[in-house]
Amino acid sequence: MVTTEDIIYNKVENTKKDFDSKNKELLKKVESEIATAHVSKLIGLLKGADFVIENKIYFLSLLLKAENIVIASFHLARQRAYIETFSLLRIAIEAIATAIHISKEEKALNNYLNENYKSTDSISYSKKYIPLIGEIWGAFSKAAVHINSRAYGPKIEIGKDKLRESIIIDFDFYRQNNGSDSVTLIAIQLVATLVHRAFEIIFLKEVIYKGQSGLSIPGTDTIIFGKKYSDKINDLSNKIREM
Repeated sequence: MVTTEDIIYNKVENTKKDFDSKNKELLKKVESEIATAHVSKLIGLLKGADFVIENKIYFLSLLLKAENIVIASFHLARQRAYIETFSLLRIAIEAIATAIHISKEEKALNNYLNENYKSTDSISYSKKYIPLIGEIWGAFSKAAVHINSRAYGPKIEIGKDKLRESIIIDFDFYRQNNGSDSVTLIAIQLVATLVHRAFEIIFLKEVIYKGQSGLSIPGTDTIIFGKKYSDKINDLSNKIREM
């Protein structure tokens, strides 16, 4: 007999256990990406960076909210709530693009402050700084936000003589569907990377230190070195395309 507790609680907990056991390595990568994006902001704040002077507090607030949304999507992914995960990631991308837009264009900032801002306009604008952001946002919209048979079912299989349509009801836990775990985790990693790239674009300044290119945190003596996040965005986007 299936109980209310089984449907609402136990199935979700069982799904998370199954998800975690089958995606250990990729989970570590995603967790690391999310943590890295968060730590860089904390370092700047602790060292007295001017993130919150003038209107910068609005830009930072948007990126922190986008980061929180990414974390929420991570926990939904562990429940194999794929549609919900991609829906949240799309919202996070709009928050990221909005932060870039209002940080660069005074009219957009004024509209935002006066609650007269259309966030979807930010996607086109932000392509100047993150060329793939429109493609990613559009793909996530198509995958989950706009209702479609591929995401919402039924499942269609090609048999010997005819197409077979079916609806799968999982009683014990939600099962993976055609590699969806990996695609979803890489998508989360990608959006976490977008958060960090937007942070670089809005707050950091390119510098050369001892012959090495890096990014300085304004108002501090801290310089960040390492692989450019623009390269990571390309790499992760290519991974998703190949899956």
